[in-house]
Amino acid sequence: MSKKLRGTPDRVWLAGLGALAVAEQEGNDLFQQLVEKGREFADTGNKKVSANMAEFMDLLGRVKVRVGNHKAAPASARPHPLAEVQSAPRAVQKSSRSMDREAVAARQAKRLERAQKAVLKEFGSLDKPADFERLQRERRIFTVVHRNTTYVPSFQLDEAGHPRPAVAKVIQILEGDTSDWGLALWFTAANGWLDGKRPVDLLKDAPEEVIQAAEQEAAELVF
Repeated sequence: MSKKLRGTPDRVWLAGLGALAVAEQEGNDLFQQLVEKGREFADTGNKKVSANMAEFMDLLGRVKVRVGNHKAAPASARPHPLAEVQSAPRAVQKSSRSMDREAVAARQAKRLERAQKAVLKEFGSLDKPADFERLQRERRIFTVVHRNTTYVPSFQLDEAGHPRPAVAKVIQILEGDTSDWGLALWFTAANGWLDGKRPVDLLKDAPEEVIQAAEQEAAELVF
């Protein structure tokens, strides 16, 4: 076999690379044995083989074997070579997704805050009807709370200060699926069922259209 190896230095080089791969799998003891055998062979081989082996020995000396002093796990128990590479991106992706969710939540909170301020700027009122508590209890009107202050959105009342019947009807339709702030934002946002108009702008002249839009909204929420 020695004669065959001396005649094929390229194969010796490839065999050495294979030995390094095996050493990485089987453990540090085998690696040390290969190093010693390689030195012995380099001392007795011809110059060409010795040169190749010397180069390979130098490579072995510079490469840090990743296995510890323990025996490697059986091949069947070892993870796929890509497992370590793939697991890191998954961890990064998981962290990234968590950060993305937090960023999205923060942006949504800011948008909600701006929307609430816009509603209060246009319709916020601290004035309450004389029978405010009864009307609220009967769900003929609703209130919103912002920074510990309670407001009665003014669009719920007509010019005489009476609650609009359409508002009570919308509350009845939507309150099971949305909060009081959700109701305020629904009334003051552009609505596709109203050709992009805001329900609040139609309460006086087209209350039935507002009620129909609420019914359509409720049907979408159900299905």
